Amino acid sequence: MTLRLFIFLLSMLALVSGQAQIAVGTWKQYPVFGEVTDLVETDRHVWYATGGCLYSYDKNADETRFYSGSGALSGYTVKLIRHDSDKGILAVAYADGNMDLILSDGSRVNLPEIR
Repeated sequence: MTLRLFIFLLSMLALVSGQAQIAVGTWKQYPVFGEVTDLVETDRHVWYATGGCLYSYDKNADETRFYSGSGALSGYTVKLIRHDSDKGILAVAYADGNMDLILSDGSRVNLPEIR
C-alpha cells in the first residue's frame, strides 16, 4: 500500500513540474508597469509605450499585445509613437534613430533611410 501511494505521488509530482516549465529557447514577457511615456488611441487599439517597450490594447478582443525588437519591431527602445488617423498608420521612433510604420493590417515597414 505504501509503495502504491509513493508511486502515485511521484507521478503527480512529475505531471505538475512538467507543466510549470517554459520550453527551452522561448521567452516569457512580463508586462512593464511603470510610467507610460506615450499613449495613442485609435478606433480599435490603444497603443502605449512604457519602459521603452511598445504595447497595444485591442478594445474589441480585450487583449494586450507586447511588441518586441526581436521580431515584431526593428528597434528596442521606443521613444515616440504617433498615429495618422487618415491612413491608419502608427509611426514608432526608437532611441537609436530608427523608425517603423505599423500599417492598419498589422504589417510593419522599417524606414532605415530616416535613421
